[in-house]
Amino acid sequence: KGALVLHMLRRVLGDGAFWACVREYLTTFRGQTVQTEDLIGVIGRVTGKNLEWFFDQWVFGAGFPEFEVAFAWDEDKKMATLTVDQRQKVEKQTGLFKMPITARFHGKRSHEQTLEIKEDHQVFSCALEAKPEFVAFDPGCHILKRLTFKQPSEMLKARLTKDPDWFGRVEAAQMLCKDGSRDALTAVGKALAKDPFWGARAEMAAALGENGSLVARDLLVGALKAKEPKVRRAIVRALGKFQDEAAASALAPLAKKDPSYFVEGEANAALGATKQPVAFDILSQGTRKASHLDIIKASACIGLARLRDDRAWPILKAAAAPGGKPQGRIAAM
Repeated sequence: KGALVLHMLRRVLGDGAFWACVREYLTTFRGQTVQTEDLIGVIGRVTGKNLEWFFDQWVFGAGFPEFEVAFAWDEDKKMATLTVDQRQKVEKQTGLFKMPITARFHGKRSHEQTLEIKEDHQVFSCALEAKPEFVAFDPGCHILKRLTFKQPSEMLKARLTKDPDWFGRVEAAQMLCKDGSRDALTAVGKALAKDPFWGARAEMAAALGENGSLVARDLLVGALKAKEPKVRRAIVRALGKFQDEAAASALAPLAKKDPSYFVEGEANAALGATKQPVAFDILSQGTRKASHLDIIKASACIGLARLRDDRAWPILKAAAAPGGKPQGRIAAM
């Protein structure tokens, strides 16, 4: 949380003022014990700004904002409207959150507008030349929050492929998976195969796993040939959400062998989560397989625990016995 608070503080102050405050703070209090109030005082002296409200809500308070945002477009007036509601449970200790947040309207000529968030319900309007292809609320994800952004599926699909910010593409994928229609899920499946950043693809796989539908399962199975091990690992982890024969059949070959120990290990753990009969023998063999830091053995033990088959007791006891690597023994225990 400390790193997130500093990141948000830098966003509120701007780079120049933030680093000026950091230099003054380190110079003034070098070798001394400090409190948060000392930093607040330095910010006030250097910038002339009173940021007690910032520290009250992010340091001395608890929780974080939960935003529900809705987009609307008036073609006649060429006006975009964002409705922003704070939905978190408001308590005396936290209250409503106050933050400047950027909204970016993407199109042939993109436009940014700073929204001063401070109420539980606010409406912001922005005149544009044309309807934007998609809209980003807090692009770059600078503010700690939970976000539900209601916008047309076509705009989310455009953002899924065109947003230069990888986290924005992930956000679009997550919202499309919540939409749950075949068309929305198919768009995420295509992005899972083509997105240029492996981290975005891994998060898209996780979003499909959370969707839990048969369409999402089939899209994940079809993506298992991904070259990047980290992407394959995310896909097999997501397939562990499906307790059916098709998911188990797709996971079984990777649980037996994969060029990456991490993928093979994750496939063992996910295979157990499917709770299918085919899993027991494969996981039993996995507990006896040598690998770097006992990755496969440890994951096979986790898979057996998830499988909940009483036949696993003697296998796990043997895996926990003295003499093996600690990683495998701890997992067995």
